[in-house]
Amino acid sequence: MRGYGAALPLNFNSTDGPYALLKDLKSIIFQNLKMIVLTSPGERIMDPNFGVGLKNYLFEPDTRRTHNIIKSKIINQVGEYLPFLEIEDVVFKSQSTGDAYVQSNKLNIEVRFFIIPLAVSESLEISI
Repeated sequence: MRGYGAALPLNFNSTDGPYALLKDLKSIIFQNLKMIVLTSPGERIMDPNFGVGLKNYLFEPDTRRTHNIIKSKIINQVGEYLPFLEIEDVVFKSQSTGDAYVQSNKLNIEVRFFIIPLAVSESLEISI
């Protein structure tokens, strides 16, 4: 069966050939969105502007300003590289126990988006 692209991380698949393939549009969209969010600018060869670099914000202050910077970068990158998606919201999730905020050194976000050609809303959760 043919596919849209190789599933990452690459692994051998006897059915698809040398690599397992993504066979539906939602899967390839999720993978591409995840790559945009996790790739640091300058990391992709021949395209130094590609990527949000979410890991670069891991030890930044957990403030509204930092959240707005990340949200803005996600919206701009999706507009540039995945124009068939509309970002509906980027939600930052913090861990808390009662009144005390837990400093867990984790960044948890949920990207809510609309896939225009499929007319469906989806969300991608990423924790680093």
